Amino acid sequence: MSRTAMQFAPSHLEDGQPSIMKVAMQIAGLQAKAYSAMIRSQIEVYSFLKYRCEQDVKMIEDLFSDDELNDTFDVIAIFAQNAIVDYAFELARMARLGSQLGADAAKDLRGQATILAEDLAATTVAP
Repeated sequence: MSRTAMQFAPSHLEDGQPSIMKVAMQIAGLQAKAYSAMIRSQIEVYSFLKYRCEQDVKMIEDLFSDDELNDTFDVIAIFAQNAIVDYAFELARMARLGSQLGADAAKDLRGQATILAEDLAATTVAP
């Protein structure tokens, strides 16, 4: 049996299965969302690292400033304390973001599965 171009059209359902094009488009959409989430996560991480590097520079400037004599121990202790607090808050924020991204991905997958199930149901009812 030869296949025509109509058999491969996105809206065509064959043997009770959604068309390859429709499934491929759904997979591509999920991949695009995953890529977008990954890039957003990287932006957040780089933003935090930029902030921490700025704090490193500030500590060096505080240690060697001519305006006032700084106690080295105090400058380093304050820097370390702030770094520990910053990293703890950032870790909690990233955990929240990861949880939210996971929930969004699960919602998208559920939606795609529902669409595929409806397509399958439509083909079993159709003559």
